Amino acid sequence: MKNYFFQKKRTPPLLMILCILTLISTSLTLLGGVVSLLFGPTKEKQSLTLAYKLPNDANPDLVDSLEQLDIFLGAINEHFYFYNFASILLASIGIIAVQKMLSGKSLGFHLYIIYSIISIAQYYILIPISEIPSFYIITNLAFSIFYIFLYSLNLKWMNNQIENENPF
Repeated sequence: MKNYFFQKKRTPPLLMILCILTLISTSLTLLGGVVSLLFGPTKEKQSLTLAYKLPNDANPDLVDSLEQLDIFLGAINEHFYFYNFASILLASIGIIAVQKMLSGKSLGFHLYIIYSIISIAQYYILIPISEIPSFYIITNLAFSIFYIFLYSLNLKWMNNQIENENPF
């Protein structure tokens, strides 16, 4: 005789899509961190403005943005090992959060919020605020808020899974 009272409800499609996208992103971050650690920090200082061979009449805003990005990447390279270990740890937290949400636990949602906040804040730990490109932080913050909002639409389903869990 089957007990249908504790049967788990089907995962909502939106949650499944978000989790797949997050898993792709966090897995690539994890893989990138591991590969970076294998190859080590860059030893040569190469300017992005020289790498792209910008003409003299290039847009000054573009040149400023590339110079700011140069400083940013140089600062990350100075803290190479800490940055990559932190990225691997944060990606692991993101993967655990997704796994928890897929299994219907709202703890995963809260872990995802922590993962999002810390992954943005890690730059402020390593790099002076003036050297962080604002477009980089604004873009990451916008994506994080958007994903948190979309994940929050599935909180009701996650909370129902906890209520319907088999206590035995």
